[in-house]
Amino acid sequence: MSSGISNELLVKVSNILKNEDDLNNIENIISNITKEKHLIDSQINIEQDRHLQQIHLMISDMHNANKNLQELKYTVEKLDDLRNDNLLNNSSNDFKVFDKAALVMKNIKLIEEVYNNISTFDTKQKIILQTLNNEISKDERGELQYSTGDELLIAHFELNKLRDLQDQMQIMSNKSKINETKVLVDKLANQLNECVLKFNELLSIIVDSILDFVECENFGYLIKVIKIIQYEEREDLKVRLWNHLLEKKKINHEDINDDNIDNISDNRLTKVKRSRERGYKTIFEDLFQKTIEDKILDTLENNGISIFLGSEGSFYYQTISDFKIAIDRCFPVEWNFFPKILEWHQSSIRNFINNILDNDNYNNIKLAEILDLDYENRTQLKKLFKFKNEELKNIRLISEDKKKQLLNKSLQENISSTNKWIETALNKSIDKFESLNEEPSDRKEDRLSFQSAQDIMLILSSNTKSIRTLGDATILVQYFGFFANDIMRSFQEKWVRSLDKMTIKWINKDEEIKNIGYLPRYITNLSNDCLTLTDALERDFDNITEGLNDIHKHKLIELKHIATNHSIELGTYCLQKLSNLSIEDYKMIIIEIFNKSWYKSSTIIESILRIIDEEYIMPFIDFSYPELFISLFDFITDDFLLNYLKVLNYKRKFENKIVESLERDGHLIMDILGKHDEEGILENKMIIFDIIIEIISSKTEDEIIERWTIALSEIFDLPSDLLRILLECKKFDKSRISYIMGECEELCKKSMNENIDKEQSIFHKFHYSPIKK
Repeated sequence: MSSGISNELLVKVSNILKNEDDLNNIENIISNITKEKHLIDSQINIEQDRHLQQIHLMISDMHNANKNLQELKYTVEKLDDLRNDNLLNNSSNDFKVFDKAALVMKNIKLIEEVYNNISTFDTKQKIILQTLNNEISKDERGELQYSTGDELLIAHFELNKLRDLQDQMQIMSNKSKINETKVLVDKLANQLNECVLKFNELLSIIVDSILDFVECENFGYLIKVIKIIQYEEREDLKVRLWNHLLEKKKINHEDINDDNIDNISDNRLTKVKRSRERGYKTIFEDLFQKTIEDKILDTLENNGISIFLGSEGSFYYQTISDFKIAIDRCFPVEWNFFPKILEWHQSSIRNFINNILDNDNYNNIKLAEILDLDYENRTQLKKLFKFKNEELKNIRLISEDKKKQLLNKSLQENISSTNKWIETALNKSIDKFESLNEEPSDRKEDRLSFQSAQDIMLILSSNTKSIRTLGDATILVQYFGFFANDIMRSFQEKWVRSLDKMTIKWINKDEEIKNIGYLPRYITNLSNDCLTLTDALERDFDNITEGLNDIHKHKLIELKHIATNHSIELGTYCLQKLSNLSIEDYKMIIIEIFNKSWYKSSTIIESILRIIDEEYIMPFIDFSYPELFISLFDFITDDFLLNYLKVLNYKRKFENKIVESLERDGHLIMDILGKHDEEGILENKMIIFDIIIEIISSKTEDEIIERWTIALSEIFDLPSDLLRILLECKKFDKSRISYIMGECEELCKKSMNENIDKEQSIFHKFHYSPIKK
């Protein structure tokens, strides 16, 4: 009112003050304004009085209404008390009429409410479906992530009302005896189920598109979804509480009847609005879990686990990070939802990995890929989310125990396959060796090979490469420990048995093996294999130790020595066997040394030396690696000189030409064998001839003792048995021998003690062992 008057006044003033001439009428203007002011004040007072009267009337009405409400509340409470007293006191029927009247009124109101809801059911159902379809169509057009989510809220609100109605009607239907009621309830339930399914479909789409909402930063939509789930969670909690109270009441009041239970259930429905839980929190989580699992499984089946490794795998950790953003901004803290999201992702990959491992079709490459994924996964999660090592244990793709089990299984499989392959290869080589059915080539470049070294190194390299892919140095060291201690020991032992077997056949001139003459060349070639294997083992072990820590490196160096020692020892055994074969060839000739024919001619020693040189040394030089010749030359000359000295045990009397004959033999040995002595090996051994000549040439006991003292300074481990047999061949009487031996044995002990750390010579093996003539 006052606003209208002010506007009129301004119009009048404007009309009056149109030009300067109007200023002369200022007195009239002031007079008019004063009149307008009195008019306005009068109207304001009238309006105030009228509003005050209205306020007094409203206060009076509110007072009366409150009074009536209090009286009604009191009356209702009294009616409830009367009703409850009537129900609990079965002997009194005084107040039944109130109970029936109250129930009639209540049923009338419920029927009226139900009727209204049923009459509008179709309309509301269509609204719900249309609203949900609108949101789903947005998804089909790729626009859902930009939606406000208001239609989702409307749909949920209306759907909840209809579902509450359904629960209410279901209880009424259970009590109703009219079949039409049940038919109607079933019909409405079917219609409503269409809405429920459509709502669940939309919820599934939302969950599936949650990362799109994060990308568009449409967190408002997600918050509305979460609020819906929170509301559903609270309502379900009410249902659980009522069910708990009802169950507790039944337990505490065993005499409660079915009517009382129904009444309590009906009372529950008026407060809770639903008869059972709808489980949307569980549905929501299940949708989340299924969406994650389906996407992970689809990715893995199409690409394999390698898609999660390296730069390609960055999408996986970006996905988890985006989920973390959504959860931090939209989800309630008490849900603690991110650990669930992470576990669903991890368990999906874990299940896929377990399927691979359970099928037993995987190899070390696939296992290495899995172990790499587990390591990279832990590294990335720790980096992104600052997890502690203890927290990572629960979400690892492979537990530490499982990892150890897998690595050990892989190790055992590699050990088993190595045993099998080595045994096959070794048996094949040994069969070839023992058959002697292939004539060795007479060309150095065509050395007969049993492929032992090649096969072993191929098997070792293959398994080493396979195990190294696992990236675990401990397993690698264990495998090499098995290889060095078991495989190489077995390799050596089997070949030693075969060499012993074939040597016996050589000694016995086994007629079943027509090509027994090939044996020296076969042994020569086996020694070549051993050298090849030794070099290969050294090279491979050295390559493997690169990049390992010191502990593993030192262990592998120890294992390298063990492995190569087996190969070296076998090669050495081959050379010893060759020397043994040579002994068999000349043993019937060498026993004639120190005999009469030996004094007369050099034929005996020449024949022996020719066998050694032409049958063993020269072929070996032509068909073996140079590195092996020095060792063979050492063995052959050792055995020859030792067997030469052993002939003294026949106790043949030395003739006058003994010194001359010994000098002759010495020159022949150096002429025939010395030409191969580039290292001076034989020359050092030939000192024994000088010692023997000096002892034989000595006349007196003191002279012999002096000569023996000098001899010990040349060869510290000369056995006293050699001196004894020389004295007996000189035909010294026992007393002289006893005296000399008494003195010289003490010298021998002293010399051994003084040179205990030195390597012994071949001559320490000489023993006094008289041979029966």
